Amino acid sequence: MIRITPEEIISRHLECDKIIESVSMTTNYQANNRAAKKLERLYEILKDDIELAKHVYEVLLEHKSATTLSHAAAACLRLGIFIPKSEKILEELSIRTDIGIRRLNCEMILKTWRGEIPDKTL
Repeated sequence: MIRITPEEIISRHLECDKIIESVSMTTNYQANNRAAKKLERLYEILKDDIELAKHVYEVLLEHKSATTLSHAAAACLRLGIFIPKSEKILEELSIRTDIGIRRLNCEMILKTWRGEIPDKTL
């Protein structure tokens, strides 16, 4: 089994977030989808190693990018780690007016997390 380092995961996560952020205002949904799939594969690695996930998301939850913050906070809620911090980040992002559609995404993540949307889970 090949072991991936926390630094590699963080770097790959940030790379995917940068792609998603750069294409969010275009019609390049294919690049967005490819990056989202890579993020999901990283999440799959992290969900099986909570200590590694804590190390990675502790760093990502301090990043300046709204995209990175929202993705990391959502993943933390799914994993049950850093919950108060993740909720606070998503609440703050959901009221910002300078991040476009990501504001709505954060709002929907919170509503889903809190069970306000029937039959939906993170």
